[in-house]
Amino acid sequence: MSSWLIFKDVHNLAVQSGGTINGNGKIWWKNSCKVNHALPCMDAPTVLTLYNSKDLVVKNLKIKNAQKQHVSFEKCVGVQASGLKITASEDSPNTDGIHVTHSQNIKISSSLIATGDDCISIVSGTKKVQATSITCGPGHGIRRRAVQVKNVLYKNIKGTSSSNEAIKLVCSDKFPCRDIVFQDIDLRGGGGKAASAVCDNAKITKIGLVSPSCT
Repeated sequence: MSSWLIFKDVHNLAVQSGGTINGNGKIWWKNSCKVNHALPCMDAPTVLTLYNSKDLVVKNLKIKNAQKQHVSFEKCVGVQASGLKITASEDSPNTDGIHVTHSQNIKISSSLIATGDDCISIVSGTKKVQATSITCGPGHGIRRRAVQVKNVLYKNIKGTSSSNEAIKLVCSDKFPCRDIVFQDIDLRGGGGKAASAVCDNAKITKIGLVSPSCT
């Protein structure tokens, strides 16, 4: 894995700061193959990765302009992330705010995520995730690209998406995503226009106002 800061195989760790971590990603963005298709695709580092760890607290961090992803939780159990401010230019490629993979019991709350890619991306092998009171956008909203994800709550998520598809859940037909709850979601497209939602092979429960809504 490629990361600026990595915490691996640790238990009962608290990561917090009053300063700002600047990924200085602009030089990477303009040389990205997603921006200039004539260039070869090169891997860029994540700013902060927590790997194979448990019982973590991540709070009050300010991270901006990652070269790629800003924060990644990989193979982690028991994470409480709150008070995060994650920002990057809306045209920055692959700059996911928070990326979660093969992890469980993850709580993300009271945070602002405004990047050029997904606010929160969840991929295969992840379960029991709660994302609450998140201000999201610009960016691509909520994304899930997964073989199997279950027990996920998105609650009180508000903001904008630079993509027309503010919610996109693409799950396996053999192992569909299940027990997904959307509660009080209000995501709009650029200029306040209505956005759309795409949900493939995902079993969703809606509570309160959910916009956009999967059909």
